[in-house]
Amino acid sequence: MNYPIIALEGLSGTGKTTNGQLLAQKTNGRYFHCKEGNKLEPYRNFFNRAPNIIAFFYYIFYFTLSYLNARRLAKESIIYMDKSCVWIASHYLTRGIPKWFLVFISKFLNNWDLMLYFTLNEGERRKRIESRMKEGKASANDIHSLDIWRETDRIYRDYLPQKTYIVKTDNRTAEQNTDAIIEELKKRRLL
Repeated sequence: MNYPIIALEGLSGTGKTTNGQLLAQKTNGRYFHCKEGNKLEPYRNFFNRAPNIIAFFYYIFYFTLSYLNARRLAKESIIYMDKSCVWIASHYLTRGIPKWFLVFISKFLNNWDLMLYFTLNEGERRKRIESRMKEGKASANDIHSLDIWRETDRIYRDYLPQKTYIVKTDNRTAEQNTDAIIEELKKRRLL
């Protein structure tokens, strides 16, 4: 039996990891980060310095391998997969990659059962990422996302696949978000 794969998408600081881990705990599922067991992970720094189009294709292969790993794990339990091909497409669209790439990805590479798109207002995101920066936990992508968040969020919303549930995380606890998501998963017969 194959259990569902739920893709967790959204900008840095919106609650993907916190909610994904809580969902896995509450549903006896598994939280799976895209870099877990990915054979292309050791080359990430090299490709991050490559020209955008080369880096973009590296990440397409990277996320394809992540999906295959998640599909293998979905034989045991529901999978909450943190980041997918949509993340990289929206990220690189803000850097000049043609929009038809995202259309291609959303049509052919969205093999999950549901995408949870996490979003929150600019002020709250800024607070969360600045807190990470103070703790020394902010990545270059976190910091970069502060500059491009409006465009990236718009791209996500314009190209979200039909199998998407939008999770607005401002003014709600992770517990409240998770309970709402579980209800949505039940409605869609994924739990």
